[in-house]
Amino acid sequence: MRRGWHPLLMAGGLYTLLTGLLLARVLPVFDRAIPGGPIAAVDGWQNVWNLWWVRTALERGENPFVTQMLFYPSGVGLYLQTLNITNGLLTLPVQWLGGPIAAYNTAVLLGFVLSGLGMYLLAWHVLRHRALALLAGALFAFTPFHITKLMDGQLEWIALQWIPFYMLALVLTLERHTPWFAVSAGGLFAAVALTSWYCALFVAVWSALWVVLHLAALRHSNRLWRACRAVILVAGTGSLVLLPIVLPGLRAMGWGNVWHEWTGDHAADLLDWLLPSPWHPLWGAQAQAWNRQIRPPYIGAWVIGPGLTLLALAGLGTWVARRRLWPWALTALVAGLLALGPSLRVAGVDTGLPLPFALLRWLPGATLARRPNHFIVVALPGLILLAGAGLRWLLARGRQWLALAAVALLIAEYVAVPAPAIAWQSHPAIATLAGQSGAIIDLPIETEGTDTLRHQLVHGRPIIGGFVARAPDYPFLEHVPGLFDLWLAQQATLTQTDVARGLLRDTPDILDQLAAARQAFAFYDLQTVVLRRTKLTPSAEQRIIDVLHRLYPDLQPTYHDTTLCVYQLPPLAHPQPFLLLGSGWYDLEQDRTRRWRWMADQAELYLVNPHTTSQPVEIRLTLVSFDTPRPFQLSIDGRVWLTTQATPVQRTLKLHLTLPPGEHRLRLISRSSPSHEPTPRPISLSFTDLQLEPLAEAAPSSAR
Repeated sequence: MRRGWHPLLMAGGLYTLLTGLLLARVLPVFDRAIPGGPIAAVDGWQNVWNLWWVRTALERGENPFVTQMLFYPSGVGLYLQTLNITNGLLTLPVQWLGGPIAAYNTAVLLGFVLSGLGMYLLAWHVLRHRALALLAGALFAFTPFHITKLMDGQLEWIALQWIPFYMLALVLTLERHTPWFAVSAGGLFAAVALTSWYCALFVAVWSALWVVLHLAALRHSNRLWRACRAVILVAGTGSLVLLPIVLPGLRAMGWGNVWHEWTGDHAADLLDWLLPSPWHPLWGAQAQAWNRQIRPPYIGAWVIGPGLTLLALAGLGTWVARRRLWPWALTALVAGLLALGPSLRVAGVDTGLPLPFALLRWLPGATLARRPNHFIVVALPGLILLAGAGLRWLLARGRQWLALAAVALLIAEYVAVPAPAIAWQSHPAIATLAGQSGAIIDLPIETEGTDTLRHQLVHGRPIIGGFVARAPDYPFLEHVPGLFDLWLAQQATLTQTDVARGLLRDTPDILDQLAAARQAFAFYDLQTVVLRRTKLTPSAEQRIIDVLHRLYPDLQPTYHDTTLCVYQLPPLAHPQPFLLLGSGWYDLEQDRTRRWRWMADQAELYLVNPHTTSQPVEIRLTLVSFDTPRPFQLSIDGRVWLTTQATPVQRTLKLHLTLPPGEHRLRLISRSSPSHEPTPRPISLSFTDLQLEPLAEAAPSSAR
C-alpha cells in the first residue's frame, strides 16, 4: 500500500513545486495579496468576497445562495453567481485562521495541484505509464488556458480539479458498473456544477456523448442493462444534490432560452487553437498582439491554445491508438468543434458557416453558455491522453530521443511568467465601521467594481448596490428619495434633466420628497455614508455633500482625509408613516401655477408604516384625467380599495385606512391614450398632490 502511494505523493509534490513557482510573488504576502493581472483586480476580489460570504452565511445559518448584504434591503439571489461554493467549503478552515485572502490563495493552490493529481490518476488508468501520467497531470494543470484563468482571477475556472476526477469516476462506472463509482461520479458532477454552471453544462454535454458511445458499444452485450443502471445512479446522485439549487436558479434565469449576443463574440477563432501562450516570457507579448488583430479589444478570455506540440502528439496518438482511445479522440473533436461557437470564425472573420454549437440553443440552461471557447476544458483531457499515447508509441518504438525532444518542446511552450501580486490594504477608517448597525451607502455606488466588496470584507455590514455576475433589478435605488439623489450626484457630469429629477432641484415634487427621504433613511436603516474621494470628481463630491446637507443641515463628517470621508447619519426623533413614488411615473412637469406627474396605465406608490403597530392614516390624491373621463382603480397589496371615475376636472380623493406595520404597495390603474405632444406618449391621469397623514384615531376605511 505504501508503495502504491509513493507515485501519487511524488506527483503531488511536483505539482505543488510548480504551483509555488507560478505563485512565487504571492507566497510572501499570502494573506495580503492575490495573484493575477488587470482583470483579476476586479474578478479576483469578487471571488475573495464569494469565499467570505459563504463563510459568513454558514456561520449565520443562512442560505449562501441568497444575500441581503448586497443590493440592500431587497438582496440578490446568487444561484447564477460565480459563487463556486466548493472553494468556500474547501478553504473554510484557512479563512477562519488567515482570512478570505489567504483562503483565496489556498483555493488557487489547490486548484492547480488537485487538477494535476486528477489528470494524473485519469492518465494512469488510461495509459498505465507512470512517467506519462505525471506529465499529463502537469500539462493539464499548467495549460495556457488554466494560467489565463489565474491571471484573470476567475477562481471558478481555476478549480478545474473536479473535471478529471469526475471523468475518471464515470469511466470506472461504465467499466465496472459498481454503485460506489456511480455515486462518486454523481457527487463529483455536483461538485463541478457547484463550482461553475458553465463547466457543468460543458461536462454534461461531454458525459452524454461518452455514455452514448459506451452504451452503443454494449448494445449486443448482456452488460448493457448493468451499464444503464449505473448511469441512472450517476444521474440520480447528481440530481439529488443539485435540484434544490438548480430549480431556484432556473427560476432566476427564466425558463425561456434567449441566445445571448455575446455567444458568437466569445467563440473560439480557428486560429486560437494555434496561438501560443500569452504568458510566455519570450513570445507572450506577440501572442497578445496577434489576438488583438483578430477580435475586438473588449473580448477577453480568448486563450484556448493547447500548444502546437501537444496537438501534433495528439494527432499521432489518435492514429496509433485509434482502436483503444477512439472515444477520447471523438469526444475531444466534438468539444473542439463546440468551442468554435455557432458559426466558424477565421482570423476574426465570421464565415457564416454553421457549426454544431448552434444546436445547444435548444437545451435548457444553454443561455449560460455565453463563452463557447470554454469547451476547451472537456477537450483538453482527451487531447492530453492522446498525446500521451503518441509519446508511448515513440518510446515503444525505441525513439526515446524523439520522445524526449517532444517533451522538451512541450515544456518550452508551457513556460509561464510568475503571476503578479495584487495587494490591497483597507483604509483604517473602514475597520471602525465594523460592529455597528445599519447599512452603508458606499459612494460611488458600484455595479461593476469591487471597492465596496472589499470594504465589506472589513466592516461586514450590508451595502447599497454591489457587484455580481448578473445584476438584479434594483428599484429601491430609484424609489427612495435622497438615496436616488446621492446616486445621481456621484456621476461625473449631470444633465439638466438629471438635476430636475431629484433633491438638487429647487422645485418641490407632488409629495414632500425631503421629508420622505429622512423617514425612508430611518426606516430602511441607512446609517452610514462613505465617500471614496479618489473615485469621485470634485464636482460630484460637492453635489453629494449638498444632498447630505439638504437631508441633514447640521451633518458633519466623523472622519475625513484626502482619500476617504465618513458620515454617520443622525437618528430620526419622530418616525411617521410616509409615501414613496414607485414605478410608472413620468418626470415632474410644471408651469407658472402648478406642478404634476403623469402616469400611463399603471403607477405605484409605497406606503410605509415604521411603527410596530398598525396606524390609522389618511391618503389624499389630487388628480385629473387626460381629455376624457377615465376609469380609476386603486389597490393596496393586491386588494382593491377603490374603483371610481376620474374626470378632466381636478378632484381630491381621500382614503382612510388602518395601515399595518412595514412596507405596502399601492397600485393605481387607469386607461391611457396617446398625448398631443410632438412625440406622443401614453398618459391617463396626472397627479398634483399626494399626501399621507396620520389620524388621531382609527376611522372606518373609506374614500370620497
